Amino acid sequence: MQSSPARRRILTLWLCLAVSCGDDAESTTLDASVTQDAASVVPALDASVLDATQLDANVVDASAPGAARGPHTLAVRAAASTDDNEAGLIGSKRLAIWLADWQASRPAAITGDLIVLQLNALPGGDPYAQGEGAVRVHAAAELVDLVGPRSNGLAALGSVPQHGLRVDLLLRKYGIHPSRDLVVLAAGQLTTQALDTLARAWLALRYWGVPHASLALLGEPLALPRRGPSGTTPPVDGTERVSDLQAEHFALYADLGAVREAVGQDTLIDVRDAAQYAGDELGTSARDNSCTRGVPRCTPLFAGHIAGAVSLPWTSLVDAHGLRPRDELDLALRNAGVDPTRSAIVYDGDDQGAAIVSFALLAVVGVPARWYGGSYLEWGSLNAAHPDPALRVLDPASPYRTDVPALTAKLQRWAAPEQGVRPLVLNPNVRALDRVLREDRDYKREPTALPPPGQGDNPCIL
Repeated sequence: MQSSPARRRILTLWLCLAVSCGDDAESTTLDASVTQDAASVVPALDASVLDATQLDANVVDASAPGAARGPHTLAVRAAASTDDNEAGLIGSKRLAIWLADWQASRPAAITGDLIVLQLNALPGGDPYAQGEGAVRVHAAAELVDLVGPRSNGLAALGSVPQHGLRVDLLLRKYGIHPSRDLVVLAAGQLTTQALDTLARAWLALRYWGVPHASLALLGEPLALPRRGPSGTTPPVDGTERVSDLQAEHFALYADLGAVREAVGQDTLIDVRDAAQYAGDELGTSARDNSCTRGVPRCTPLFAGHIAGAVSLPWTSLVDAHGLRPRDELDLALRNAGVDPTRSAIVYDGDDQGAAIVSFALLAVVGVPARWYGGSYLEWGSLNAAHPDPALRVLDPASPYRTDVPALTAKLQRWAAPEQGVRPLVLNPNVRALDRVLREDRDYKREPTALPPPGQGDNPCIL
């Protein structure tokens, strides 16, 4: 049995995933062999669903309200120098110009404020850049919460852009109006973990429809002469919501169903290290601890890589200063055999690195990409043949098992019983895998009312 705090954490997460701020009424019993705190119910999916493969089309008039956009329409090639960019990946010189005189230097597409969401403090001394008037700098540690596990109907592992209500609360708290403001995601200390968090936040905001021109990521540590002891007090006066944004960008996220459909069709990019790609190592998760009590790091239940995927370790795209220059990224993609004209799905071990690579493809080199945040942690758990029967989470006849040669290459190692991940939510009889997409489309059409400021106690969204 889990220790009390860990058990409460898992039960709270399960409630968030099961309730998910409004689920189907139909339910089924959890499979006790694959959960440690189970004995409850999870909702099952309705059969009337949209084929997720429709998302990958080079679609539609993006100016139409609610228009869906495929990854080809969302990829933007940046300038060779980050200081020449006004959105996507920007440099510190560009941000310094904006902070010095926003009214004279703001991009032509922006009519509102400059809002810097700073993930962490500067090392030593004054922690935050200063802002005044139309320039606001906020301490925004909750950027890390814009992604997290959500049930796709079958399981909940890895990271997914969070429910629209969480994004709406962020927009309200910081007074962000994406139709006219420019939001810069920044870090005082740009570690690889911080870069990963910023990339995940960028993807989540783009997913919900924030325009490219309204969103930037500072690809360098925040090193500016103007510093203050704290960020600007959040105004909590934002009135714009994701439902007000003209287009949806749900194609940026590839769920399990989309990845299965992509095998043999689209480019799949494995950004784990070479040993994991080759099936020689399982790889451990820094973000999932649903394996046996006392084991600090979980692994997938089997090694290998998704069939047809190319290897491009994410560590080869970064250096001590952040992302490598655009032309070096181009070379790395060519060396890995990535066709820049084809849509790519990017995955990693437990969503450590895939967001960075997806951001680099979409916002720097201009390659259409989709982010599989479920990652190999999810893919490598859906088996029916583990040597330990307790870790066989699907029936041999299940259409969702991935431990077959047509879907997984180099499947030559299995996790030890105490180490393998246990999916927190599993409904092996689910009829489709697009639960997140359906929830988010429903929310985009009919958003729920926001709770009064300071009264939101839902652990799913706060």
